[in-house]
Formats: sequence, structure tokens, C-alpha cells
Amino acid sequence: MPIYEVFPTPLGQGNLVRRTGPAIIINQEDVPVTDGSTAGEPAATAVMDDTPAPTPPAPDADEQWLVVLPREISSGGVALAVAGLELLDPVPGAPLQSYARLPPGWQKIEDEGRCSGRLVDEQGRTRARFVYRDDNPYACEVVSMEAVARYGYRLVEEDCGVCVEVLCEGEVVHTTATLTIRGKRRKDAEARQAVILKARAWLYEHFPKWRDPSAYWD
Repeated sequence: MPIYEVFPTPLGQGNLVRRTGPAIIINQEDVPVTDGSTAGEPAATAVMDDTPAPTPPAPDADEQWLVVLPREISSGGVALAVAGLELLDPVPGAPLQSYARLPPGWQKIEDEGRCSGRLVDEQGRTRARFVYRDDNPYACEVVSMEAVARYGYRLVEEDCGVCVEVLCEGEVVHTTATLTIRGKRRKDAEARQAVILKARAWLYEHFPKWRDPSAYWD
């Protein structure tokens, strides 16, 4: 069953930069140490320190959500800025990439085995997608990112019928009536266009700003 994803915009897990506390080294118990003992006297041994290890300091606000992202946001940049995403200085030697500070609770997630990824908010919802350019077998370079609208739709064909499913965060919330397709190019194209128009009309009726990637998240 072919499924065609259609969203208002056609369009990573990066490790967060965090500070850690200093390493704490404790001498192993009963290990001889040099303490100036004279011959014939037992050497003194290190004593295990029972003092609890200090708690590592919390990450600085400037570093807690620092990641590397595309420098260019091809669509929805205003929506991401409103959500709190900040693009900072470019990465030295990588002009297409930039350091960025994510809004609190957001994460950059890499798609496993693919040159792509996404940003998810504190509720685990995908708010943006980014892709890489695979220049060689050993490295990928981030080149573009786009914000994701909460609502979209996809065209579904099965057997001799076609319909459109309206999606909210990837979950189906409405399905149009199924129209018959008979293998005739012109008639089938008209059927596909008809169900798409019905889905868009439903979206505009219930969610007038459905194409806006900053709408309906709160």
C-alpha cells in the first residue's frame, strides 16, 4: 500500500554539552604508602575516606542545551525562534553549521542509519527536521533544517481506491471518503486531487492556521 506523506513543509540524537565534576581518586584500602617509617616497623596504610563524594555541579545555563545545527533554516525559522531556539556562532571550519541553544527540555535526535534527524520538545513532539548532505562515505554535513507544523495530511492508495488521512503529530484524526481509481491516468489524477482538496478544506475549517509551524502546540 503506497503512502505519500504530505506536510505544509516538505520538510538530530546529538549529545548535549554538559560539564562534569572533577574525578575523585580514593586510595585502595591496605595499599602500603611511604610515610617515613623506619626499618622493622609496619608501613602505614591508606585509610578509605567515608566522606560522601560531592555532587557534580549542574550544567551552566549557557551549556545545558548547546548543540550543533544547520546554520540555515529553510522554512519556519520564525516559529523556531518564537519557541526559544537560538542560533549562535558558526562552527569553526564548518560554515554550514552553527552552535545553537535549544529551548529548555528540547533534544536533538539523530535518525539511526540515516543522514537526518529532528528536534523534539519537552513532550517528545517533533518540532523540526534536518538533513545532511552525504559528500563522502565517511562524513555527512548538515545543510538544512525546517520547522514542522503540528497538522498535515497524507495520500493513501489501496486496491482501487484513494483517500487522504489528516494527521496530528503523525496520528490520524480524520479520513476523507474513498474515491475509486481505475488505472486511467486523467481520471485517477482527478480523484487524487479531489480527496486532497477535501482534506485541506477540513483542515482549514477546523484548524485555520494548520500550515503555520508555530500554531496549535500550546
